Amino acid sequence: AAINIKRDRRGIEPRAVRAAVIGFPNVGKSALINRLLGRKMAVSRNLPGVTRSLRWVRLGGDAGASSSTLELLDSPGIIPAKQFDQKGAYLLAMCNDIGEASYDRVVVAAALCDQINMIYKKHHDHVDMAHIRDRYKIDFDQMSGDEIIYKVADIVYQGNQISAADKILGDFRK
Repeated sequence: AAINIKRDRRGIEPRAVRAAVIGFPNVGKSALINRLLGRKMAVSRNLPGVTRSLRWVRLGGDAGASSSTLELLDSPGIIPAKQFDQKGAYLLAMCNDIGEASYDRVVVAAALCDQINMIYKKHHDHVDMAHIRDRYKIDFDQMSGDEIIYKVADIVYQGNQISAADKILGDFRK
């Protein structure tokens, strides 16, 4: 308000309040903006990398009354480089928070299987292993992640490990 009073004294039009919406990929930045607007202005999907550039979106006020509006900057997801290790990269890939072009799906699916087995060994009640064994028709908790991918590929996808990895990652994400 103080800045707009100074602008008015100089004969300059008042300016809208501006805020940037930033965060990790695929956490709902564009969906939040759409919710605040009450309509779909920002492109939003449950995939990382949909927002590719910075875009200002006006919230409230009339087209000419910029002093009573809020402008939100919709931004692509940001991953801090200095706080990023290989384990963190795997976890983000498992949750579909980084684009598929950034990782090997077979390696990430195997790491996911290893992670599930590790959690199951430490906390049986956190993983429904009976459901997982029934779904994939294998002794999931008795195998390594690489063995699981190989076995699922062999049983369901005629040896196609990429399809097996996609199935396991898809099931986990759903």
